[in-house]
Amino acid sequence: MPYTLVISEKPSAAKKIAEALTEDKVQELEKFGVSYYKIKRDGKDLIVVPAVGHLFVLAEKKTGLEWTYPVFNVEWQPIFEVNKNNTWSERYFKNIQFLSKDAKDFISATDYDTEGSVIAGNILKFICKVGDGKRMKFSTLTKEDLVDASTGFFVGVWEVIISIILLPLILILLIYSLYNRPGHVSSISWN
Repeated sequence: MPYTLVISEKPSAAKKIAEALTEDKVQELEKFGVSYYKIKRDGKDLIVVPAVGHLFVLAEKKTGLEWTYPVFNVEWQPIFEVNKNNTWSERYFKNIQFLSKDAKDFISATDYDTEGSVIAGNILKFICKVGDGKRMKFSTLTKEDLVDASTGFFVGVWEVIISIILLPLILILLIYSLYNRPGHVSSISWN
């Protein structure tokens, strides 16, 4: 039966989110040695699944050429493939991958900041194979905040990432254009 997959940033957050949003009992299940939670909310099935922070890292694309500095040819790769000290994160990757196959909707319940948006965005794009998902916006993992965030949610994950990147860029360009207009003399002191 199709369900909504709710992706949290860490295992403890997944449990708190499930406990806060359930209308009944939380059903704790396990796959690949990782716990996840099945709940009902507004008559719909939700699966709350944890990540463990970043499941992806930027790494140099393999081109066969010798490394030169600086490296601009990078791509997102699973962290357990790049860093052998993080092989334990593969269980979380596989758990999300398995659960995403029957999901009809996806909700990011990661921290509402740049890092949380990148974590969720990479999971949605590279593991779940979807272009975007809905977004819960909460500041704390209290029942009140989580319930409020689950009603009338959602801004898309990539919209958050784009706004976080574009706003500072627009401000930088605006400041640059103001200081580099004709007739304006700017000086830099290296003292």
